[in-house]
Formats: sequence, structure tokens, C-alpha cells
Amino acid sequence: MVFETREKQEGVANLDHLTEPLVSVVMNCYNAEKYLKKAMDSVFKQTYKNWEIIFFDNASTDNSAEIARSYGEKVKYYRSDKTYPLGDARNLALEKVNGEYIAFLDCDDVWNPEKLERQTIEFEKDKDLGFVFSDAYYTDETDNVGDRILKYVDTSKIKGPFDILKRGVLIVWSMIMIRKKILDRVGLFNPELMFCEDDDMIFKLAFEGPFKLINEPLGCWRYHSTNLTSNINFKMKKKEKVIVLRNILETKKLSILEKIELRLFIYKTIMTFEMVCKIFDKIREYIFRWVKS
Repeated sequence: MVFETREKQEGVANLDHLTEPLVSVVMNCYNAEKYLKKAMDSVFKQTYKNWEIIFFDNASTDNSAEIARSYGEKVKYYRSDKTYPLGDARNLALEKVNGEYIAFLDCDDVWNPEKLERQTIEFEKDKDLGFVFSDAYYTDETDNVGDRILKYVDTSKIKGPFDILKRGVLIVWSMIMIRKKILDRVGLFNPELMFCEDDDMIFKLAFEGPFKLINEPLGCWRYHSTNLTSNINFKMKKKEKVIVLRNILETKKLSILEKIELRLFIYKTIMTFEMVCKIFDKIREYIFRWVKS
């Protein structure tokens, strides 16, 4: 997989004349040796140089530790004595960060060389931004690059948290950067969520203040047979999504119209979930009858 360094566009700021704040790159790892070197190499190839990697090894049993430690002192390696759920593991890693900004990189994803620079520029231009995210390309186990994730989303209309919700915007966690003082305000990941902890955090951040979308891919999101994203429990994810939405309804200051809109979205989520479950049940029933006949 090869990324070409993007030339500076007219009107895009250059960090040469700015102070370069530290960016903490959080990498949570569990048995990720297959793609780990590609992910870490993409950090070391960044045009923005003032960063640290907070590498949290979630009790891996493969060669992940050896790979991470081979990169030297810019990688601050921490290892747990047991395997934690992802939300807990992210929180433990966040306790170690030193940067003004925090980026996350899953161990099977990769970044464009200018990813950190482009996002840091946006923060330096607008001191009110809480987080910045970008589009990404899909990629598979053999590094075949596919379409943009937001290819069919009208990104010009993504201005606030309800736009993320209504338009079904998939924000890839590896493509996000957060201002640490905003994260300090909203708090850590909800440890009670197993599948929607990232969605919950995104909505907390989006309701806290303005955010920025860089409407071009600044990396690749890998989809493969063994990653958590593809093996999630469908029923649990839908249930947790309803919990996240109800939490917004109960804790955020919303207009009457927004409350109605959110209640309708919750209802739609529940109904869609129940309909899909009924379809699955019918298919399973049909298969069982066919096997017995």
C-alpha cells in the first residue's frame, strides 16, 4: 500500500511557522502482529514529527510486544496483566498521554503521511474545535484499497451531532484527533459498553462543541475476518446503540424538535432491530427444517 505525499493546496496553512504541540498517538493492541508493523510504520512516516506513541498491550500472546519495542524511545510501551474490554483498555492508555492533542490508531489501520499535520493545522486555526476527523479508504487483508467510506454521504451537511446521527456517518476511530482539554471535560470511555463505546464518545464530543471534517481520505480502515468490527454481536450492538441514544436524550440540552427527532430515531432503531431479528429467526427456522427433512 503506497500513499503519495499530498502537495500543499492553496489556502492550507503550513506548520513551519507554528509551535508544534505534542500529539499523543494511542495504540491499543491485542495479538495484532499481522498488521502492526504497517500501522506503526505509517506513524513514523508522518510529516508532522512532534508525537509520541502510547502503546497499550492488552496482554497479547503473540509477537506484538517485540514489534512495538523495536521502534525505540518514541514508543512508550505499557502492558496489562490481563485482557480488558476495549473501552477499559482505551481509558488505561489515556491515563499515560502527555499531548495537547490525542490521535488513535488501531493496529490494523494505516495513515497517510500528512494525516497528523493536516489535523493539527485545523486545531491551530480554530482554538474552539473539539475534534477533527477525516474520510478513509476501505482496505482488505491483502492491502487492496477500495472506495471512500463517506463516498455516498453528503458531507457538506455535516455540521453538528444530529447530522452525524441522521446521515449515518461512519467515523473511523483511527481517523479522529481530539483536543485533550475537551476530552477532559466529557470524561473517559464508558466501561459498561462493549460494542458502542466509540459511538458514545463521538456523540459526547460532538455535543460538547464544534468539530471539523476533512473531506478526503487520510488513511485506510482495514476490514478483515478477524477484527472486532466484523465479528460483533449484532443484537448487543443494537441494544447498546439504543442505550447511547437514550443517554443523549436524558443528559443533553435539546430543543423540543430535537427531542422528537431523537425519539423517532430510537424507535426506528428498535423497530429495525426487531425486524432483522425476525428475519434471522425465520431463516434459522427454515434451515433447521431443511436439515431435518
